[in-house]
Amino acid sequence: LRVSKASYIDKMLLVTDAPHVVRIYAGEEDGAPCVFGLALVRDGVVFTSGILAEEEDQPPLTLQLDVEEPILDCIELQCCTWAESGNRVEKRISYLRLSCASDSLVFGKAHAAGFDGSNGLYSEVERAKGKLLLSGIGYFDNKPITLQVVDLGLDCKDAVDAMNTCVYYDQGVISTNCIRSRQQDVEFKESIATEDDKVWEVLLGCMDAVENSSPSYGELLPNAVNLLERSLGGDINTTHAVFRLDRFLTYTIQEKKNLKTFENDHLNFYAKLIPMKQMWGIFANTIERIKCINTQQPDLHSFSFAFLQGSDSNKLQAIFVFLTQALLLSLALMHIKKEYDENALEFLSPLRVLVSVCATIVVIFMVKQRMENFANFANIFPEYRGTWMYFLDGLLTIFGGVLVTLSTFALLMHTSDDMDLVLNATALLFVLELDEVMVDSSPVAIAAIYRAYFTKEIMNALKQSDKRYWDPVYLRKKRGELYRIHLPSCSFYFTE
Repeated sequence: LRVSKASYIDKMLLVTDAPHVVRIYAGEEDGAPCVFGLALVRDGVVFTSGILAEEEDQPPLTLQLDVEEPILDCIELQCCTWAESGNRVEKRISYLRLSCASDSLVFGKAHAAGFDGSNGLYSEVERAKGKLLLSGIGYFDNKPITLQVVDLGLDCKDAVDAMNTCVYYDQGVISTNCIRSRQQDVEFKESIATEDDKVWEVLLGCMDAVENSSPSYGELLPNAVNLLERSLGGDINTTHAVFRLDRFLTYTIQEKKNLKTFENDHLNFYAKLIPMKQMWGIFANTIERIKCINTQQPDLHSFSFAFLQGSDSNKLQAIFVFLTQALLLSLALMHIKKEYDENALEFLSPLRVLVSVCATIVVIFMVKQRMENFANFANIFPEYRGTWMYFLDGLLTIFGGVLVTLSTFALLMHTSDDMDLVLNATALLFVLELDEVMVDSSPVAIAAIYRAYFTKEIMNALKQSDKRYWDPVYLRKKRGELYRIHLPSCSFYFTE
């Protein structure tokens, strides 16, 4: 037999949004049923790949999933490798079953594993059950031959939230084509495809530290600094790859698999895989927060800036900015009261009322945007809650926002001069936004702030964890009798 390629996978379609319709285009090749193409549908967008020639007597097989929660319950897949003319070896999907809560899709039929006595060699039927999502499809000669799947876990309470934060990342697209350099690993070594293959180099570097260095976590940032930098720069491929590898480490440990990508099989011991997972999990949690920052783009102001920097001078600046804003708002209220006492609605006109209403509505939208920014920052940085900076920020954003909205309308209604009306339309809003003016909002400066903060957070998280995770000598003592393994959390329970 003549094998034309080192691996049959020559293209990987990495899915980055949840399709709620799956269509399979099938036909016959050399007298046997074969899947030629797939179509994924999400919100009216159809992403197709492969050969989608629809025969009149064989329409595409279609599976309709729940639009709000497009989860599969079971996936079964079997492939056939056969000898074509000229002893050329080819591969195809011979059996595929996709099941959800309300429906199922079946292509072909399952065969006994092994040689069929003719010219076909069938694989074992691969089967997965749980809360399953498609995360990748592998192709050979433009025909799908394998699926990459994520299991959210039966204990997953909010599947939609897990899909958005852990699997599909809110990118709003169906998928992306990815030509990789790890075809043999993915097909023959039970590995996965990733958008950025640099994560595997980082993994190998960190695994070497887990085996030989103490504390082993000291090598995480030197190895992963480029991944951190690219994620800060908004490189979504790197972000996706870090998350995929984190999920794969979890799967490998919980399912008691081996990472066959490692040249040395002695790295596939729990004493090394679990510390690696703990280390990578802390890094992936940081990348998830960076992903939220890139997605939501929260604006920084004096309070959030002081929180991130942590310096006394920045905190002092935030206090004086708050006092200035409070005093200016107080003066504005006193001025409005004075105007009301002297000429209560004396110069009222339809045009002035219209301008006052329209300007106030604009101010409402801008105040609402600031409130959303405040909430987004607090969600990304939960440690911000409970600080005095959070309290002052919330006081200014919520109470100050309501006060500015009401004061703007009252001030405009009591303004007699048309030019003063124009100037007063957004004057109070400037007072509310004074703290934003004090922060350098250039992309380079913002990236530097986040880089310094997250670097410290990663190191603090590693240092606060149990030090025995990072001591390879201790983990080798008594052949692992000093700890027990907790597979659901991929952690150790130390017995002494």
